[in-house]
Amino acid sequence: MTAARKQEPGRVNRKAAQDAVPEPLYLVSDIGGTRIRLALADSAGGLHRIQEFKTNDFADFCSCAKTYLKDQLDDRKALQGAGLAIAGPVEQGLARMTNCDWVFDSAAIGKELGLAHLFLANDFEAQAHALPWLDPQVLEQIGQGSSRSEGNRVILGPGTGLGVAGLIAGEGGRHRAAVGEGGHTTLAAANDGEAALIACLRRRFGHVSAERVLSGPGLEALYLAILQERGEKSDIVPLPAREIAASATAGNLAAQAALHQFSAFLGTVAADFALIFWARGGVYLSGGVVKRLGSAFDRRAFRDRFESKGRFSTALAGMPTFLITQRHLGLLGLAKMAMQSGGATGDRPAT
Repeated sequence: MTAARKQEPGRVNRKAAQDAVPEPLYLVSDIGGTRIRLALADSAGGLHRIQEFKTNDFADFCSCAKTYLKDQLDDRKALQGAGLAIAGPVEQGLARMTNCDWVFDSAAIGKELGLAHLFLANDFEAQAHALPWLDPQVLEQIGQGSSRSEGNRVILGPGTGLGVAGLIAGEGGRHRAAVGEGGHTTLAAANDGEAALIACLRRRFGHVSAERVLSGPGLEALYLAILQERGEKSDIVPLPAREIAASATAGNLAAQAALHQFSAFLGTVAADFALIFWARGGVYLSGGVVKRLGSAFDRRAFRDRFESKGRFSTALAGMPTFLITQRHLGLLGLAKMAMQSGGATGDRPAT
């Protein structure tokens, strides 16, 4: 798999354009509220010519795809189809992004790009399909527990929003992803301090979903709520998520508390979904926020809270949790879905 190359729209990546790519090919794209990643996938599920764009630089997906294909593929007829992972619900070939105003119609996109076969998938559905293919070297285990190959798995990831999906184990090593909008479930408090923080957030947002805290914008909102609960109302200064870890290292007590609380809340939500899916195959963390936090992510707080489930604490202690360090997870999952489907049409290929 080639390394990703960031590139401004309209600039030709000449080195990538010279790379040999086996055929047949599928266009795959992981589309988030902040970034779009595109690649060419071969029939074995390998990725080539990965390129990243900013979502806000384009009016819609097709304009971005055309820019990418103009730079990266001399003959569009080499494409057998396409698979798109959308950060939002997908139904009957239609999708609307949750944190962006883009809408998707698989038939219309296929027609505009000249593709007979095109499927849409939820972004975490695609990530879930990548799980069986991950090398152990890209998995950092947090805490104890052992994975069962025949067990169900859960993946969740704080990014621009919070995505969640389950991977249901089937016979013969076959799996099926179970997807929804789990990031919008109501966030629960585990103690009085968390209840006070959620009450503070409720006054601002109304409904406090898991995503309201467990995302980039959510970490910022959590930091402000902690300042407010500490009575620092006269000089509250918002802090971008990307600066909170550095501020904590510099001695900002509110930033330190926000990172600890973020990690604990994520442990609570991860354990909820581990119980819902009975994830004996493990719980996997993806998304950009946790990876960018690095050592500032409180692994102990996360795992302690994950195992704190009353009568089911022993069961949770046996379920492993992993941080995924693999890049371009959604693209990998789409490539495997395209490989298995052979270019099937519809919302998602058969698995």
